[in-house]
Amino acid sequence: MWSKLRGKNVKGYKFRRQYSVGTYIVDFYCAELESAGICFLRSTNSDVYERLDGALQTIMDRLP
Repeated sequence: MWSKLRGKNVKGYKFRRQYSVGTYIVDFYCAELESAGICFLRSTNSDVYERLDGALQTIMDRLP
């Protein structure tokens, strides 16, 4: 997943890995959307390993 999200590869947005949000540590975080509020998306390991394109599409669908 990280290889697809890094380097502004998703609609030009920059994602960070393992970022602290309050008392939580999220796997991936996009600071550019902070003013819009934080939206948590969950993907299972099987989603990432077996349906990576679908998991990425879910993220892209939530970006403006």
